[in-house]
Amino acid sequence: MLSAKGFKYEVHGKGEPVLFIHGTLIADTFVPLIAEPALGRYQKITYRRRGYEGSPRYTGPFTIEEQAQDALDLLRELDNESAHIVGHSHGGAIALQLALTAPRVVRSLVLLEPALTMVPSASAFFEAAAPAMDKYRAGDAAGAAGAFITLVAGPHWRTEVANVIPRGVEQAEKDAAAAFDVDLPSIGAWRFDRDLASRITQPTLSVIGTESGRLMEEGQLLCRDWIPQTETFSVKGARHHLHYQDADCSSQAARGISEFLQRHGV
Repeated sequence: MLSAKGFKYEVHGKGEPVLFIHGTLIADTFVPLIAEPALGRYQKITYRRRGYEGSPRYTGPFTIEEQAQDALDLLRELDNESAHIVGHSHGGAIALQLALTAPRVVRSLVLLEPALTMVPSASAFFEAAAPAMDKYRAGDAAGAAGAFITLVAGPHWRTEVANVIPRGVEQAEKDAAAAFDVDLPSIGAWRFDRDLASRITQPTLSVIGTESGRLMEEGQLLCRDWIPQTETFSVKGARHHLHYQDADCSSQAARGISEFLQRHGV
């Protein structure tokens, strides 16, 4: 379906609404997660962010604040006065900003390894990501997408994605411009600090994969420090693509999210 503003979205099931905000490069990463029985009692809303296939394009820089407004506009169009928000990676940053922009709309936050560039190891990560950016600037969009996802998800990501997300690998290559022209610059420019975080009062769950490494571990520690009500959950054996790496990871993530939502539902 297309929203009034041209965003491709889908609504699955009935119950308390949950909006899922995807990360960088692959727009359909929540396909395996929302199919999990543990989330069957919820109305699950997914959409493709601006710049991704099927949704509006962008002109020039597009900030995290503007991306949060896109999510808010969709919720309002669907007549949802409030919803649980689940955000992965870049989508986690958008989820946090949405909680700041429209606190009454955000019932709870589930942060799947949010992109938090203010942690100590972020500078080393961006240095490691520089070759991917170089490939993109040289016109090798497919190579850039592959290099970036390999950095965060490991060398077998193509096989893992192809097993669970139809056209997932193709999406990563086709939507590289959204990642390298919009997502990475906007996350680098986004302001989020302790003072802003103190305004987030919603129940919050921080989810990480046990194999994701230092950057994500530091992100979870930061969430627990800056947002004291943060609960935690780990997906065993998972890397950054923790909710779609394989069937077991999707099942673990769904159970952890469902248990959290049940504790903090209406």
